[in-house]
Parts: sequence; C-alpha cells; structure tokens
Amino acid sequence: MSPGRLTPWRTDSGGGGDYTRFSEKKLYSPAWHIWHSARIEDIGCSYFICGSAEVFDGLAYIDRIGLPFRHTGNSMNYQEMDVFNRSIDLQELRNYRREVGARSRECIRL
Repeated sequence: MSPGRLTPWRTDSGGGGDYTRFSEKKLYSPAWHIWHSARIEDIGCSYFICGSAEVFDGLAYIDRIGLPFRHTGNSMNYQEMDVFNRSIDLQELRNYRREVGARSRECIRL
C-alpha cells in the first residue's frame, strides 16, 4: 500500500458490534490505539522535527473530534476509556490520522 492511503475502517462486524470503538476483555480499543499513536506522532514530529504547531491545534481537532481532552491517553482508567469510546468521532479520527501522516512526511522531507 502506498503512503497516505488507508484501507476503509470497518466500524461494525456485521453482527451489530462496533469493534473499532470497543475491545472485548481489554482496556484499550482499536480506536484508542489509533488516537494514541497519532497524538504521539503529532506531538513529536511537530515539536522536535518541524518546529511548528501540532496538527491537532492548527486544524482545530479539539472541536471536531468529540473528546473532552487533548492528551495522549496514556493513563486512562476504565471510566475514561468508556467516555473516549462513546465520544470519539471516528471519521474525524481518520481525518486526524491522515493529516498527521501527511505532516510527518512533509517534515521528514525538509
């Protein structure tokens, strides 16, 4: 697969269970893993490589993504994870992940 291309995210297994938002018997859902890695990449690349504002701030994702926080989610408990899983806008998460990847590639080329 070429850089910048994502396969479609399936958010429903066909049986009514949303397996992107929820993970059976585990604290962290697949959506959390995508969020966490995108936030770490955004912070690291923006500050340490590009010397610029985060994609999260520049494109106002705090208002778009549906979460009441901006941190990376490292120490979330079960209650916080439940809020995360029920609140996050998966399309905006996908958009954010794409934008972060594009910024990282742009900065690395400089």
